[in-house]
Formats: sequence, C-alpha cells, structure tokens
Amino acid sequence: KFQQSLKAQGFSLATFKQSLRASVLTRKVLAAANRNVTVDDRDLMAYYKLNRATKYPDTPFKQVKDSIQATVLDQKRAEANVAWIQNLSIRYEDKVDYAKGFEPPGS
Repeated sequence: KFQQSLKAQGFSLATFKQSLRASVLTRKVLAAANRNVTVDDRDLMAYYKLNRATKYPDTPFKQVKDSIQATVLDQKRAEANVAWIQNLSIRYEDKVDYAKGFEPPGS
C-alpha cells in the first residue's frame, strides 16, 4: 500500500528515500544555523501589542504568551535562515561553477 501511494505520487522508493534524506539534512543544517535564536518578553509583548486588535481583542497576554512565543521564535528562525543562506551565497558566489542550465536566476 505504501509503495502504491508513492507510485501514485510519481515517486519510487529510491526517490522517496533520497528526498527524505535531503529533507532531514536540510532541517539539521538550518537548525544548526539558527540554534542561537532566542526571544525575550519584550519581543513577545511587542508582537502582542501589534496584533492585539486583530488577533487577540479579548484575550489577556498571559493566555496567549506561549502561542506568541512559538510564532515569534519561528519568525526569527526563518529570518536567521534567510540571512545565513544569503551570507553563504555571497561567500561562495565566486567559488561555485554551475552546470549549464542550472545557474541561479539572474546569472
């Protein structure tokens, strides 16, 4: 049944395993890139105040603090990932030779 599901989605078992390995590796690399990202109560309160009228009109901060912390932490991690990838792109721009047809957009 699993292999039938893969086949229906256009995957072989080998391509599924390869995709899974790449996904796990990407997650590990990005986790390492943003392992020092933190949020503090000022970040949480700023987010709460900015979004209180639309998202939390009748909800006290204490009730949504954990949810806000997860959201703000995810946002900061995403920003850290983008910055890390941009930094890598700049650092290795002149050190990578792309195969014809695989150049990044705008090259």
